[in-house]
Amino acid sequence: MKPQNRFAAIIIIPALLLIIQACSSRNFTVRSIPEGSMILMSRSPNIYGLPDEICGISPVNKKMIFAGKKDQYYFKAINQGYEPDSVLINKDSKSEIELNLRKMESFSEIQKPVYSLKEADFCLLPVNTNIIIHKGVGNLDKYVHSDELSKAYSDSLDTKLKTMLVSGQMKYISNDNFSDISAWQRSSDSLSIFLLKLKSELLPYYPLPPAIPEKDLRLLTSLPDSYHLSPLKDTTDRLFVFLWCKSIEPTKGRVVGNIATSLASGAVQGYETASYGHAITTYNPQAFAIDNSTIWMVFVIEPQSGRILHISQHTLPYEITKPANLKKLTDNIVTIPQQFNNQNDEK
Repeated sequence: MKPQNRFAAIIIIPALLLIIQACSSRNFTVRSIPEGSMILMSRSPNIYGLPDEICGISPVNKKMIFAGKKDQYYFKAINQGYEPDSVLINKDSKSEIELNLRKMESFSEIQKPVYSLKEADFCLLPVNTNIIIHKGVGNLDKYVHSDELSKAYSDSLDTKLKTMLVSGQMKYISNDNFSDISAWQRSSDSLSIFLLKLKSELLPYYPLPPAIPEKDLRLLTSLPDSYHLSPLKDTTDRLFVFLWCKSIEPTKGRVVGNIATSLASGAVQGYETASYGHAITTYNPQAFAIDNSTIWMVFVIEPQSGRILHISQHTLPYEITKPANLKKLTDNIVTIPQQFNNQNDEK
C-alpha cells in the first residue's frame, strides 16, 4: 500500500468506526386517541425544510435511526376536527408513544358534507399551464420557466377545450368568460401555489378542511350568469375543477449535446479501463437522460365554501409542445368525469 493511501486509511477507518458506533436504531409504536389518525414524522430541527414523512394511520410501527444522542425526530398526529398533537423523541425515548388529539369545539360535521363525484356536474376552469425549458448538457443543466410558451400552450388548450366540452357532465369555462382575464391569471397562479402544498393522502385528515382563499373564491363565483355556480341546485352538485400542468421541453442543444457527451464519456471510460485496468473518470448515465415528461394535477373545489374535495396527480411520458401530444392531454382532460366514475366503482 502506498504511503499516502496508508495514511488515508489510518484517518478514515477510525472515523467510520466512530460514526457507526454513534448510530443506533430503535423501533417505536405510535398510537393515537382517537385511533385512525394520520401519523407524520420529521427531523427536529428541520434545517432543510423537508416535508413531513407520512407514516400511516395509527397505530403505526416505525424504525428510527439516530446519528447520536442529540439527534431528534418528532411524531405528529392529525385528524379532521381535532387539534394536532406531537411529541419529540430521541434515542432514549420510550418505545410506546401515545398522542392525544383534542376535539375542536368550533368544528361541526356540517362543515364537511359528502359529495359524490360520480353523480356531480363539473365546470372546468382554464388550465394553469407551465412549460419548463431544460437547458445544458449532463449535470451542467438548468430548468427555466418559459412565460411565452406557457401562454401559447395555455391558449391552445383553451381553444381546444372550448370545442370539446360543450355538453355532458363537465362544461368548460374559457378565458372568454372572465371579464378581467389578467385578474384570473393572477388568481390562477396564487391558487396553484396554495393547492400544490396540499397532499391528497392527507385531505381527509387536515384539522380543518382545506379551502381556497376567499379572494379567489369571490372571483370564481362572480362569473357570468350562464356559468354562475352558487347557490347549488338541489338535484345535482356542481363543482369547480382546477387543473395545474407542468411540461418539460428539452432544448435541441441538450438532446444533441447529451448524445455526443454520453458517447464520448463511454469511449473515455473504455480507454481508461484498457490502459489502467479500471475507469478513472466518473460516468453517470442518469445525468444524460432526456426529461420530457408532463405532470398534471386535478383539484375539485366546492363553490360555496371553496373547500378542496379531491386531489389527484397524473403523469405523461412526453412533452405537450408537440401537437399530437397536446391532443393526448386534452383527450385525458375530457375523460376526468369518467375517471371519477371508475374510482368510485373500484371503491
